[in-house]
Amino acid sequence: TNYSYYLRKNGAIPGVLYGDDGEGHKERVLIAVPTSEVDRFTTRLNLSLECTLFYLDVDGEKALVFPRQLSCHPTTERPESLNFIRYNKKRGTLVQIPIRYYNQEKNKEIKMGGFLSTATRFLDARVKGDITYVPPFVNCNVEKLTHKRAYGVDDLDFDRNLLKPHPKMYSRVFASISGKVKDDGTDTGDAAAATSQSA
Repeated sequence: TNYSYYLRKNGAIPGVLYGDDGEGHKERVLIAVPTSEVDRFTTRLNLSLECTLFYLDVDGEKALVFPRQLSCHPTTERPESLNFIRYNKKRGTLVQIPIRYYNQEKNKEIKMGGFLSTATRFLDARVKGDITYVPPFVNCNVEKLTHKRAYGVDDLDFDRNLLKPHPKMYSRVFASISGKVKDDGTDTGDAAAATSQSA
């Protein structure tokens, strides 16, 4: 629209604040945020942007929000719009938190020719209550991972008092060893097949 074009030409990008905060605010509000701020936070936070809490000043009132639906130009990749959802302390708000898989270099089966397969990149979880911080990622230590058993949500390292995984997370495979794993010249079989049988 002409208004969106005007904002971008003047160092801001348009967006919409929406969602019920559980305290009487649930109207949709058109907003504009400085492009420089969006550039700074998207560069610093990357995949963690949408699970980061911000205070957004709306007509002199501070709203606790999560960024949503970042839209970028297909060629320049510059931000063109960014929406925000109000954080609902009472009911909670669903967030997607990136998963950081680490210690691949210490995994015995990877050293023997196996490959780490990470089927799930984000943990979908609900946060609620009086919080001002959500971790930028959750950890998954794959040092002890073997082809005999895939890792699920119970193998992730995070504060379960703060984050309540979405029920669908409990049926997801998060990490597994695939490929041929050999030990001292002896083939232990197809790791991917063993993983699927044990799931």
